[in-house]
Amino acid sequence: MHFGETFKKFRINKGLSLVDAADNIVSPQFLGRFEKGQSDMTISNLYLLLSHINVGIDEFFYEYQKNRALFSLEVFEEQLDLIYHTKDRHLWLKLYRKNLENVTEETNQYYHIDQCLKNWSNYVFKTEYIIDFQTIIDYLEAIETWGKYEYFLATFFIRNIPVKHLSLLFQKVFQKKIDQLPLQAQAYDFYFHVSTRLIAEKEYDLAEKVIEYFEKIQEPEKVLFNMWILASQKLLKAILLLDKEPEQGVLQCQQLLSLYEDLEFYIYAKRIKEIVFEMTGEKLV
Repeated sequence: MHFGETFKKFRINKGLSLVDAADNIVSPQFLGRFEKGQSDMTISNLYLLLSHINVGIDEFFYEYQKNRALFSLEVFEEQLDLIYHTKDRHLWLKLYRKNLENVTEETNQYYHIDQCLKNWSNYVFKTEYIIDFQTIIDYLEAIETWGKYEYFLATFFIRNIPVKHLSLLFQKVFQKKIDQLPLQAQAYDFYFHVSTRLIAEKEYDLAEKVIEYFEKIQEPEKVLFNMWILASQKLLKAILLLDKEPEQGVLQCQQLLSLYEDLEFYIYAKRIKEIVFEMTGEKLV
């Protein structure tokens, strides 16, 4: 639950319309977007709005934290992994029903999670739920500053977002360098998924532009902490070389294969072999 949803809950409980609650502090239209999570609100304006509807700041944050605690992104991801590995339909159904109790509208966070669970069921259990991808895309395009939740959604639905939207979302997110360490892992993971998706779609020129743009904006330092992203960069460039300079690309992929095998990253090593074979017919050893 974001600040806007918490504010909306108090507004509705007090029987106030958007016009009444906005009170010329912000426009009713802006307040509506804020409640949907589509616009950011300054702390000063939020404080004025809360004072106007007679809600204390402590009361507001208590309600926000209480509802936020109901949903833990980290726990949810762990549950999805568990469902995938165990194929436990009962666990999926339990999560689905519990979340469904909170789905009130398409802009609600729980609606997004509902779509995640349905999409995961289609992937794991081969069900045929109809997924509302457009609402997810609209939400991601509307949010100016992404947090862990937005990176999770974008990465989770990476295969379902059209390439043109994917490229625009990437440019939007990486308009400036992301320095916050807690967000870097999610941001880098999103970037890596965007790049591999473009390569899988054979959008090699666009993938190359994305990689170059990332390096220009983000400039990851050559320190041990960043080794995984630097190695990933090398791998992405090597894969692109398979299309333009196959011999050189195969050589670089072989070098990276040895590195991943030495580090016992066998899943990644196996995938390198598969990609090289798919693109060139060469079998790495």
